[in-house]
Amino acid sequence: MQLVLRDARGTHTNAVVLSGNTDRLRVVFRGGRDAVELRREGEEWFSEEGEVFEIDACIADGDFQAPLLRAGLCQRTHAA
Repeated sequence: MQLVLRDARGTHTNAVVLSGNTDRLRVVFRGGRDAVELRREGEEWFSEEGEVFEIDACIADGDFQAPLLRAGLCQRTHAA
């Protein structure tokens, strides 16, 4: 699954989800080398360093993201 995250400055960043559930995500940011854990508080996600992110877009492609879809964090899109 891929995400487009927006930080507090409004900068968009692409990330690939390695694992996760409705309260925690482990992602790798585009161009990054290390995995980052994000934890959810309300509608926002916080990195281990306290940086705030919001999910702007989610590209879901299989059963892995089912808990995120059920929680309304992502929506499955269908090709036209």
